Amino acid sequence: MPPCPRRVIHRPVQSTAVQHRIDGDIDRLAFPKSSAFYLLTPKGIPLTDYAVVFEMKPLDLFIGFNKNTNNGLINALQTALDTMKFRGKDEDSV
Repeated sequence: MPPCPRRVIHRPVQSTAVQHRIDGDIDRLAFPKSSAFYLLTPKGIPLTDYAVVFEMKPLDLFIGFNKNTNNGLINALQTALDTMKFRGKDEDSV
């Protein structure tokens, strides 16, 4: 694998990052493989032209809220997270 680049460019929109990769503006992409392949496919890019060189392991995520955040919003978000956790990794999960 080539050495890591000295400069990291953050692109908040994945489709923009993929286009920059296709155009040769960036050397690597760092986001979920399924997203990358999903965005490359409609552009007619052969998926065999790309390889996963490093797989990040899942990690725990936390959400912090301002103390003035409405409790209804926090409860709604918690309910959504609980629902996703209960459903697991089925095709309808987000």
